[in-house]
Amino acid sequence: MLGHFPRFYPDELLHSVYARYHLHSGNGTLAKTARDLFGKNHMPNSIIIPSHLDLFCSNFSENTQISSQEIIHNHTLFPYFQYFLPLERVNKVIDGMRGTTSWEAILATGVAQSLVRPPEFLRFCSECAADDREMYSEAYWHRTHQLPGVNVCDKHGVRLSNSNVYMTPSKSNLKYRKWLYDLESFLKENSLVHVPADNLSISIQELTIAKISRFLLHNKSLCITDRDKVRSQYIFYLQRKNYLMPRGGIRLTKLRQDFELFFGRRFLSSLYCSEYEHPWIHSAFRKSGSICLHPLRHILLMIFLGMATEDYALSNRRLNNPYGESPWICLNPTAEHFLQPVVKVCDIQRKTDGTGIIGIFRCDCGFTYTRSGPDKSESDRMRYDTVREFGECFEKKLLKLRDDDNLKFNEISRILGITEKMASVYYKRAKNQEDLKPKMQRSKGLFAYYQEKNRNLWLQALVKYKGESRTSLAKKAGSGYVWLYKHDREWLKKNSPKKRSKKRKIVNWTKRDQIYAKKVVQTAKEIFESENYPVRLTTSSITKRLGTYFAFDKMPLTKKAIYSLIESVEEFQIRRIKWAARTLYSSGDRLSSNTVRKAAVLPDKRKLSSKVIQALEEHIDLYQSRQELA
Repeated sequence: MLGHFPRFYPDELLHSVYARYHLHSGNGTLAKTARDLFGKNHMPNSIIIPSHLDLFCSNFSENTQISSQEIIHNHTLFPYFQYFLPLERVNKVIDGMRGTTSWEAILATGVAQSLVRPPEFLRFCSECAADDREMYSEAYWHRTHQLPGVNVCDKHGVRLSNSNVYMTPSKSNLKYRKWLYDLESFLKENSLVHVPADNLSISIQELTIAKISRFLLHNKSLCITDRDKVRSQYIFYLQRKNYLMPRGGIRLTKLRQDFELFFGRRFLSSLYCSEYEHPWIHSAFRKSGSICLHPLRHILLMIFLGMATEDYALSNRRLNNPYGESPWICLNPTAEHFLQPVVKVCDIQRKTDGTGIIGIFRCDCGFTYTRSGPDKSESDRMRYDTVREFGECFEKKLLKLRDDDNLKFNEISRILGITEKMASVYYKRAKNQEDLKPKMQRSKGLFAYYQEKNRNLWLQALVKYKGESRTSLAKKAGSGYVWLYKHDREWLKKNSPKKRSKKRKIVNWTKRDQIYAKKVVQTAKEIFESENYPVRLTTSSITKRLGTYFAFDKMPLTKKAIYSLIESVEEFQIRRIKWAARTLYSSGDRLSSNTVRKAAVLPDKRKLSSKVIQALEEHIDLYQSRQELA
């Protein structure tokens, strides 16, 4: 049980509280402080996602009202990551922080896997330190200043200063007690009681990142969400910025180029968020099941797309429909519910030129109309641009007015609210449908006949050729299979042999590497000793001879063997000289600089290196002396 423990300050990092206790208790070693706080000889060494919190809270007396949940949400960096994690991961992180499995909690946040690195040292704001001294008589580490990508204090508009206290502990800095170090002691020992504020060269983007990061860390109204809702917000803003293609695809190339230009490649590289070095933007738009993106990258996307922090943070709210809320008005003049809000289906599509959206409204009466959007006023709900289908109710009314009442088309057009030409066109269409009904009944009977016939043929083939593949059966069933595939595919799928799963061969890469390392040497020797015109020793020439492809990342011995054997251009030219001189000598031809150079297919001497020219002269002299002796 702890007899005394310092109070928690607003926005104080839990590690700072530990450090202040270590100072006030007068403990000479970290082990003594660890035994006081956790009953162990070592401190939990994660500042970003600490653990052992239930064990830590159990050391307080019953009168002290402090819980692990309160610590997690008010004195750690967990809320910064919480909003972007699925519910199951959030629970896993909280369980890990309350328990003793800190590494599992860190993995669940995605921090360990992310390329975005935390700050190397704990940081502080000189103005915040002065305010803390005035209010609490001592300075302390703020958790807002330790967030990745936050280089300025958004409260005072000054650049943060680095300490020499490590953010991520190691054996060396733990040994010299540079880890559990409170801010007040650091400032005094380094004679930094009055630290000058550095507010030069602070960009608006840096300040915006700091403000959004603080909002995500401190806003307790944030709800746990899922990736689908986050993605829906992005899609909405991408559409407004014209980064969506007509069929819903994303113009990623243009998006990446504009993103790099907006922030600058150097600035993004300093945050480990460069799209040029490690592309990541595409993963923000993946559906559920993909990896979690680091919050800093979400923040950069928010700034680029012009998303308001509050709107994004509360994206659990349903996006406003550009045509208002359901139900919508039915504009079928022949229906009993005309001008009443009964339409419940509204499909939104993008125009083919990508300039806007089209709403397709379908009523239960069959009347389907479209309207370009979004609606700008309440009166827009009463209009339509085109009618896709009038429905059976409309057609019956049209036939009645024309055939039974003998009205003219100009009169019908006034009654139904359509043009005279439309009344004529749709009357003919409705009349044709009526005339086609007997034929359709006959065609339905014909369809049923062919369906039964071809199904029987297929079932007979299944019995006769039992055990054969679907492809083999299709060839033997012939036209029966083709008919079923076109007109009765669902039944065909249910009554076909299951696809045979191909067993994936497991490759022993170590053994393969050893075998091919020897083969590479042998193949290179064959190429080198060939009496034909020389072939340069390259990766390509060796792999072509072996008729295989090498996975160099899994075959280090083979890679080493090939790279030790490949020739440079200069070496290959010298080998060609040797071959040409030997060939000319064997055939009894005269050896000269020109004849050897032409036989070796070498360029003019002016384009050859001194080493190649020297080899050329040496071999000419060698074989000329042999010819003279002979």
